[in-house]
Amino acid sequence: MIPDPVLTNDYQGQLFVRYTNTLPPWDVSTTMAVHIDKEFGLVTINGGSLSYSGDTVINNSSRLVRSGQWSMNPIGILMEDAGIKYIDVDAQVTVQNDVQRIYAKNNEGNWQLVNETPFNETPYSVVSFGFDEAVLNGSYQSLVLATGSIVWRLTLTPVP
Repeated sequence: MIPDPVLTNDYQGQLFVRYTNTLPPWDVSTTMAVHIDKEFGLVTINGGSLSYSGDTVINNSSRLVRSGQWSMNPIGILMEDAGIKYIDVDAQVTVQNDVQRIYAKNNEGNWQLVNETPFNETPYSVVSFGFDEAVLNGSYQSLVLATGSIVWRLTLTPVP
């Protein structure tokens, strides 16, 4: 006996991520393609990357510069609990070359590097989205950080 399909349609959509920071400031985003197979509910998400950079001058004598990249290879799974479908996504974020540099003006008035701090902390990137909400108008998850935020949005559309 052949089991019934998990869904009535295949679905396609996008996993969107927006990363904002206040000091130094940046606001960057990227989108990754999503496909869900109706037969088994297999979730496929394309990988993506995000580059960020910010530069802030503080009281004309010091300067804060930070930049880095994220490499993402998301995996997702369609789940159901008490008749409600949802999608768990682990974006598998790898942080690369995330370094904060602090500069001060020397006696000649030129910027001189005084401190360099690598950031190796990977942001929490395991999020859950309501399936019906993602289909209707997008399902959102946001994380508040000490200096900004990360917003995830999953949107899905049935494939006729």
